[in-house]
Amino acid sequence: MFSQSISFLLQTVCLALCGDSTTEKTHVQIITAHDYTYEIEVGGYRDPVNETIIIENLGAEPVVNPRITVNGALDWCDVESIAAEATRGCSTEKEKAHAIWAFVMNNSQQIASPGDFEAMNPVIYFNVYGYGNCAYHAQNCVALARALGMRARHWTVWHHSVSEFRYEENWHMLDSSIGIYYLMEDNLRIASIEQLWQDQMPTGGLFANYFLTGFSMRGRAVRTVFTDMEGGNEFVWQDGKSPQFLHYFEGDQGCYLQPCWDGFSEEPHTMAMTLRPGERLIRNWKGGSVYYNYRWHEAEYEIDHRPWRKPICYGDGKLTWRLDPAGQQAGGLKTPAQDKLEIYSPYTVIGAEVVARVPAGQVSSWDDVDVKVFLDSTGSCRETSFEVMKDKSAGVELRADLDEILYPAGNQGRHAYALLLEQKDRIDPRLLSGENLISLEVITDIQCAPFSLPGLSLGKNLIRYRDKSRGIHKVRITHCWRERYDNHPPSAPARALYPADRSITADQAPLFRWTAASDMDGTGQVADYQILLSFDPRCRWPVSTSLHTETGSPAAEWQLPPGWLSPGAVYYWKVRARDRKGAPGEWSPVFSFETCLECGCDIDKDGRVLITDVIKFLILLRSGASGRCMDRDGDGLADIKDAIFLLREIIDHKCPEDDGPWYFASR
Repeated sequence: MFSQSISFLLQTVCLALCGDSTTEKTHVQIITAHDYTYEIEVGGYRDPVNETIIIENLGAEPVVNPRITVNGALDWCDVESIAAEATRGCSTEKEKAHAIWAFVMNNSQQIASPGDFEAMNPVIYFNVYGYGNCAYHAQNCVALARALGMRARHWTVWHHSVSEFRYEENWHMLDSSIGIYYLMEDNLRIASIEQLWQDQMPTGGLFANYFLTGFSMRGRAVRTVFTDMEGGNEFVWQDGKSPQFLHYFEGDQGCYLQPCWDGFSEEPHTMAMTLRPGERLIRNWKGGSVYYNYRWHEAEYEIDHRPWRKPICYGDGKLTWRLDPAGQQAGGLKTPAQDKLEIYSPYTVIGAEVVARVPAGQVSSWDDVDVKVFLDSTGSCRETSFEVMKDKSAGVELRADLDEILYPAGNQGRHAYALLLEQKDRIDPRLLSGENLISLEVITDIQCAPFSLPGLSLGKNLIRYRDKSRGIHKVRITHCWRERYDNHPPSAPARALYPADRSITADQAPLFRWTAASDMDGTGQVADYQILLSFDPRCRWPVSTSLHTETGSPAAEWQLPPGWLSPGAVYYWKVRARDRKGAPGEWSPVFSFETCLECGCDIDKDGRVLITDVIKFLILLRSGASGRCMDRDGDGLADIKDAIFLLREIIDHKCPEDDGPWYFASR
């Protein structure tokens, strides 16, 4: 411990003297196998800032469908693989629905529409953009569910879009855009659109009457803050405190099923691509000033400066192809002066340029060279020409700017185009010969979603590379990142104090308490905690989004409001701290507790023991309630036999823990 403190002190002093708290790191891996695994160890105090990853074909043959995963994740090549990763570890349709909701919410941002309708498809949405408005959120939830054979549908609800999933013979509305779903009065079921409609009918469809609603008014969204990849440019999308009342009761004109995006979701997109010899795929976690339809977004932002008018977190990159000085291409490829050079990217194209370096004495031969850009299969093309950019001793650099020709806008993004170099309306293969050319490079700008890129995390990372190439090949992969030594996140709370782990409680509104987290930077305090209460043993999503919340205090406690717990149910919870710099620590272990069936045979607490109490008991069983409270017959299990046992208790008037008189009747 003493040596660790000395090490920390020395690092702190060094960083203070250097005036920087990050360290640039690079790892280069040469691969000749079709399936290869390697490790990268990342240092620092917290997860690094991932910057760039490059895949380069160094061989003489094309590299087919190169793919990289990190620690078994981010294999998002098609909709099936995305859906499989989103629901990994889920067995029931209920679990899968909640997992999809959480996946979409955690891997994208709620921002104004990207404008590209192809982003209604999960392959494009998660790999290219990673942001979109409510319609994109809802449709991608639906598409992922349908990829797993589940029933799901997209609703338009008074200028808003939500997704609804079918499980346990009922529909359930899960809104990943707002980050909310509504727990019904029984504290067990998630409401459907129809149930929300009925709940809000007393409002008469008027927002001013929202206080008349029932269970939906206690709904709160999960607190959501959007930032760029370095944690800057913060935008609080949901504060986690304000009521999220939406107009579900609006009539057929304001609330209806929306099937119009299904066609885009069903298109067979994949992230498969081929790298030619000498071609490189460069992807950056942090994008520049150009992104899809950026002029429209920037103009909208200038009107009112609302942060959601333009994307906050997006990436970009380049697909580059270089002609060797001799003008010869391995693998029988033709040059763009011999035939069209076809460019394809599964990522959306947002610009391009052609850069030629020619001998100083040959510049005049390029004066009348046209760069023809073919935009689609119909043969329509646009033309531009080269401009002299730099004059060096090694030659003159000429540049043809294709950004305006390929400006990224419209209802569908561009993934392909073709180039042809012509001299005085004639094709001249000698144009790109060694005597006229030092090098030629075609640089295609692309957009990519940073959430989809194979990023490194603190500690050991296991990277797996795969491709479907044939024969001998050679690939170079370059990882670039910055290790961060600016701030230690708080430690994880180690132990539950109340309710104690695996305890049984009759408290229906417990004051949750846990061992305080420590601040490793020496300030001795944290800003607040985040707590999540769940029915899920792995605590992956909350019972209600209102129960995934921030405490707003550095005290290691949180008061659960009354009315959220059900008797005879098992709950799971976890907590994590956040420091004064906004850095969250690791989650605590998952704790559990069980609520007592304190009402004896009067399960529904209506003051009478009736057949309805047996029905309520069956509902609790179906919801997953278990443990000693549900074990009526004492056999150590919670099952249908316990419901039969309860029925016999009621018939035989054997409920001594309840106040009588007892009777068996139907309403």
